[in-house]
Amino acid sequence: MPTATAGIGDTPELIAAIQAPQRLLAMELLDPCALRSDPTLAELTKMARSVVRSGFACVTLVEAERVIILATDGWEEPPEEKSLTDALCAHTAALARPITVPDARRDPVFRCLSAVQAFGVVAYLGVPILDTPTLALGTVCAFERVVRHWRDDEVGRLSEIASRVREHLRRSPDDSSQASS
Repeated sequence: MPTATAGIGDTPELIAAIQAPQRLLAMELLDPCALRSDPTLAELTKMARSVVRSGFACVTLVEAERVIILATDGWEEPPEEKSLTDALCAHTAALARPITVPDARRDPVFRCLSAVQAFGVVAYLGVPILDTPTLALGTVCAFERVVRHWRDDEVGRLSEIASRVREHLRRSPDDSSQASS
């Protein structure tokens, strides 16, 4: 019997979910370059790390070909953008639901990813930043370098922060156009 995974084991299926036309259309409204220096996203990332008491946290956007890390907290050397096939967050966005992984080293899909191999990520909690109930723009994630069984209340707290990120992303284009008027 094959070992279960929290992610999508089939790479073409993962890519198809991320590259769904309606999802890509929603992504066109966002400016990752401007969002990388957004102090609100930095504060929400810090809050995410604090509310679940994790070693590291980040907020990402999941584009058609890559995962862009908008803000991090707790990383000595923040990871750079990742290809879809090398990012835990791509799975969370593709599934548009929370993913909890107590030990990524034992997960058949996640154990080979660079976050696990190079950065020593063991436990992962990712929640989608939902644009609609079935369409995720990115993720709010927490990580640990030790085995951790994430609790339902922690998933709920991170989901609340993801909702705040979504609301901020929805306001950002309007805010920048008002600022330039």
